Amino acid sequence: MSQDQLPPLSTPDSEQVEPVVLPAAAEDHIIEQVVASINEATRLSGLSLVESLGQVIFEQVYQGDVNKWRSHGPKESSFRKLAGHSDLQISAPVLSRSVAIYDMCQRLGVGVSSWKHLRVSHLRAAIGLPENEQRRLLKMAEDRGWTAEKLEEHCGKARQKAIENKGGKRRGRPPLPTYVKTLTKLSAIMADGSAFEGLETISELDDVKAQELLRQAREAAATANAWLAQLEAVVGGSGAIPGQATDIHGALQAPLNTGG
Repeated sequence: MSQDQLPPLSTPDSEQVEPVVLPAAAEDHIIEQVVASINEATRLSGLSLVESLGQVIFEQVYQGDVNKWRSHGPKESSFRKLAGHSDLQISAPVLSRSVAIYDMCQRLGVGVSSWKHLRVSHLRAAIGLPENEQRRLLKMAEDRGWTAEKLEEHCGKARQKAIENKGGKRRGRPPLPTYVKTLTKLSAIMADGSAFEGLETISELDDVKAQELLRQAREAAATANAWLAQLEAVVGGSGAIPGQATDIHGALQAPLNTGG
């Protein structure tokens, strides 16, 4: 694919940008139809789901007129009416994000599911950027195989540059570094009592899978201790806390009896 070419536009089967917006006059029976179609689409995943949700909103609510949807602007009460429906099987944030991505790809003339490398997290990172920057950065990410985190970094710089070019100042807090997000996610997982549910049955695994889990646990424990040492070198502390970092490792190793 050349630098100036984007993936061809595929038949939308999906979803897209900004908060889902319904016309103020949307009738209840239309909402019911949209909810049914959205629930049917939930059998899909990833970009296929995004594309399907966007198509549902634009075709069933706005009769295929994308510009009609854009002209209304965000109407939170209408969005809440749809997102708060008792039968809806998808969360409001996912629905809103999907519609935002779909609209962005419509603007760029690119089918949501036509990307070969990019995923939902990549496309989400570019929402809200000027169209020329969306096109440039998404194309670079596709061609160069960027991770979503790398694309987010470049999109953040593009937003800051756009603000500075307008003579403004950055609003809000600066984006958190990736390692902060990672540690926060890990902390949430460890705090979830159900995250390691069934661990007592680990002895029932076959030897190959057990050995693989043991290897993964050891690597995770080593990485956690390395992070801990770096953090305590900066903020102070009593040194690495191997007990907490290796609890999973120990829980895995004991029942496995692998010896190595």
